[in-house]
Amino acid sequence: MRWIYLTLTVSSYHQAYTQVADTSIVIAINLQTIPSFSSNVSKTELVTHYNFQVDAYASRNLNEIVKNYCTINYPNLTGVTINQVYESLRLEYSSESTLAGLPDIRSQMNRDVVYAICAAKLFRSENEAEINANIRLIATELKEIGLTDFENDFMPLLARMLSEHRELYFDTDRITIDNDAAKGVVTPMEILSTHRALDVNIKKGVCRDVEEYALRLMRQSFDVYYNQDRQNKLNPDDYIFLQAWVTPSSQHISVLLVDPANPRNGYDLDWGRIYKRESQDGLETPNNVGLDIRLFKFDEKKGYAVPFMLHKTERGRLFDINALSDDEYATFNNSFARTFYSDIRVSKNVNEKWSWNASAGRLSGNLTYVMGTLAHDSRKINLIKYLNYQGKTVLQPQYYEDSEIRSAHLPWYSWQSSHNISLMARYIAKVETNAVKIGKNLSFSAFSHSQLYMLLNASLFNNTDTLKESRIQKTGDGNIFTTYGAHAFVASNSGNVTAKFTFQKRSFLAPKEVRLLSPNPSALLGDARIINAADNLMADVNIKSNRLQLGLKTIYEYDILKTQQLLMEINLSKIAHNQNVYGLAIGGNCKLDQLDYYWYAKDRLWFNLQYSHVQTGIEVGGFIVSTRGEGFQTGLSVQKRL
Repeated sequence: MRWIYLTLTVSSYHQAYTQVADTSIVIAINLQTIPSFSSNVSKTELVTHYNFQVDAYASRNLNEIVKNYCTINYPNLTGVTINQVYESLRLEYSSESTLAGLPDIRSQMNRDVVYAICAAKLFRSENEAEINANIRLIATELKEIGLTDFENDFMPLLARMLSEHRELYFDTDRITIDNDAAKGVVTPMEILSTHRALDVNIKKGVCRDVEEYALRLMRQSFDVYYNQDRQNKLNPDDYIFLQAWVTPSSQHISVLLVDPANPRNGYDLDWGRIYKRESQDGLETPNNVGLDIRLFKFDEKKGYAVPFMLHKTERGRLFDINALSDDEYATFNNSFARTFYSDIRVSKNVNEKWSWNASAGRLSGNLTYVMGTLAHDSRKINLIKYLNYQGKTVLQPQYYEDSEIRSAHLPWYSWQSSHNISLMARYIAKVETNAVKIGKNLSFSAFSHSQLYMLLNASLFNNTDTLKESRIQKTGDGNIFTTYGAHAFVASNSGNVTAKFTFQKRSFLAPKEVRLLSPNPSALLGDARIINAADNLMADVNIKSNRLQLGLKTIYEYDILKTQQLLMEINLSKIAHNQNVYGLAIGGNCKLDQLDYYWYAKDRLWFNLQYSHVQTGIEVGGFIVSTRGEGFQTGLSVQKRL
């Protein structure tokens, strides 16, 4: 473990700073242990790497040799096993024929040659049905020759193919905003035909097309590897997904495989690289400079990969923590993910409309940052008799250095530095009804909140990649979130017991399928869909008695995958005769059923203590958190109101 500064709050499910109604300047310095298990990056390992600029050309040349050999010798290639073709190649190689360009295959099965034979078999496909049939045949034959591990034997075949495409057939017009090629989709047959032609002058498809093609191949081969000769049948669409995120230079898609034996582990297929993830707690991608990761899964009825979920990254949650109130955070976010960050922070509410804060700190993975937040709340406007509107504008600049994370993602380079500047602008629109009273103690209201944000990012690297050294890369991202629901308010006659219940539906905007994730926003207009990601039921109950107050907070979530999560926290506070406040809280979160995918928060229990000295404006807090199957964290915070 190592000690670092971290902000502490009484409410563990949203690590926001205590907000005060006055205009005092607040300084917070906090200390927390960050155990090794808190970092997803440290538990990610590069296990397969095909170098685009070297291996892609070697693979292409090998593919051409094997394809031409099979065309001459095996008109019905799909009726011949990999082993038969390989043995025939060995005989030709021994006789010093024109196949001398092959790797040494005299002593054992060379994987590159095996994968070239697989490619030749796949090239015989004339339609998507034949692609599916041939890849199943290839998977079966790979198992028969001893390549029985899906992650370590079959997925490298796809990594090899994707590496070739990235270097040889990548269509840069398709990532150019003002080019018509950026619109529409590229089909699996178009990608296969490009590889089959072996002509580097033909460019077709980019990551969103090629990785989706890889997902289709993985669905068929997964069924062969995991379901053939087994009684338990696993659905590939429960384990294979696509994730969309933002690299320093563009949008990007990669394939995500959840380990069926342990859903907390997984594999990322990212062009010619395969990353192995272990004991993950939340969804993070090391090369991501954006704030969200969108998830897609294949829809059998529609015949393409559709969006179903969006997860905030640690940086994304950090931006929200600094910009949103507790209620706003719970409205737009999954409240179960914990953010491991350290900082020293200064904040001030200038008046009822304007507020600002500035902080310097560190996230897990040794990402260091300096950021600021300027927020403006507009006055509430009465639209019609029972309907009100209020807006909020937030501007957030951030500088961060993340060379340690990049070293974990691209370890074959030596990273001296990685400097990044982000600028985020967001607008929140709140439409709410007036409360409608039913009797003396009960009232209801409805609401619809929307959030639009735009992010710009510039990166400057210093590493041993001579093609990108000291080159500035620019990228951007944006999203629209919507949440609507209703509140119910209950109060006792004395006012000593109050309760607020909220039901809400959280949604986000995304293209109807992953191949339409164009860099041109206008191309998305006709193909955008509102995705209802999750439903929440929240309760906040408070009981007051003399100088004691007892509170109960509960959040229940049911998401699009039918996964249920629950968070509960009980807090007790006492106001002493000198008006100083003592408080404690006990809480926890857990998953109730379904697969324990690693993008969900791990089960946790926590205990918090807090003391507020009114006269000096000093607050001191401490906490201990236990993460299931991992270990403990402890922390201490001090906050001073000037």
